[in-house]
Amino acid sequence: MTIHKAMTAALSGGSLAALLMLAPAPAHADGIYVSGFGGLSVQPKQVSTEIVADTGAIPTQFAVKFDPGFLVGGGIGYAFAGTDYGRFRVEAELSYRQNSVKRGTLDGNPVSFQGDNSSLAGILMVYYDLTGVSELFQPYVGAGVGLAGVESDATFELFGSGVLGLGGPTDTEIAWQVAGGVTVPIDRSFDLFVDGRYYATSNPDWTTDLVTSGTGRFASEFKTWHISAGFRFHF
Repeated sequence: MTIHKAMTAALSGGSLAALLMLAPAPAHADGIYVSGFGGLSVQPKQVSTEIVADTGAIPTQFAVKFDPGFLVGGGIGYAFAGTDYGRFRVEAELSYRQNSVKRGTLDGNPVSFQGDNSSLAGILMVYYDLTGVSELFQPYVGAGVGLAGVESDATFELFGSGVLGLGGPTDTEIAWQVAGGVTVPIDRSFDLFVDGRYYATSNPDWTTDLVTSGTGRFASEFKTWHISAGFRFHF
C-alpha cells in the first residue's frame, strides 16, 4: 500500500467515526417512560390577609419573602405516536418544593421570621414535543392540573408574645402548572432535559395565635417559579 493510499484510508476512517459521533440519536417509539428531575425553586413574596367579620375592623396583614429553595420530583408517562411536526405525551407527576423564609412584615412593620413554606403535588401533565425542529434537540411545552398539600411552617416573634406560628395544618388545594423546555435525546431509551416551570395553587388559609377579630384565619397564596433538569427513560 502506498503512503497516499494509507493516508486516504486513515482519513476516511476518521471521517466515518466523526460522522457517527455527530449522527442524531434515533427517535423514540411511542410507549411508557419514567422521569426524574430536580432544580431551583423561587417563591415570590407571599401576602396573607386576615379574614375578619363584617364589623369594619381593619384586617391584619403579613408579607413574607423567601430565600431560593429546591424542587424534586418524578413521574410516569406515555408518549403517543406523532407526526412529522411533533407528538403528545401525558405524564402523572409527583413533585415537592420548599423555600425557607427570609424576612417578613406585620402590617408593614419588620418582624423576626423563621421557618419555610412547602408543597407536595400530584399533577397530570399534557406535553407536546416539537420533534420536527431538530433531531438533536426537541423543544416542548406542557400544562396540567392536580391536587396539592400546601404547608406553612413559618414562625415569628413579637415583643412579649413569644414565638407564634403562621400556618397550621396542611391545606389541600387545586394545583396547576405550565412548563417549557428542551429535550436532548441520548439514545433510543434515554433523554436529558432542562425546563422552566410556573406552579401555583388555589388560595390556602393559614392560622395564627395573633388575632385582631373574626375567625383568626388568613387568606394567603402559593406560587413558585422553577428551573429544573432531569432525565426520561423509555421502555
